[in-house]
Amino acid sequence: KEYQIEVALNKMVGEWEDLILEIIPYRETGTYLMKGVDEINAVLDEHVTMTQAMQFSSFKGPFEERIDEWNGTLYMVSEVLEAW
Repeated sequence: KEYQIEVALNKMVGEWEDLILEIIPYRETGTYLMKGVDEINAVLDEHVTMTQAMQFSSFKGPFEERIDEWNGTLYMVSEVLEAW
C-alpha cells in the first residue's frame, strides 16, 4: 500500500508536466484568456480526490509531508484558476 501511494504521487506529478496552459490575448482589448482550462480542471479534480483519499490512508506515514505539500500545490492551482 505504501508503494502504491508513492507510485500514485509520482504519476500525478508527471501528469502535470505534460499539461499546457496557454494565456492568449483576447482580441485587442488588453485582456487575456486561458486556453486549455477544461483539461486542467479535469486533472485537478481527479488529483484532489486522489490526494484526499491518500490523506486518510493508514499507510500514508512515510509520505505524509509529501502528500500535504502536493495537496497545497493543488489548492494553489485551484485558487489561481478560480481567481482568473
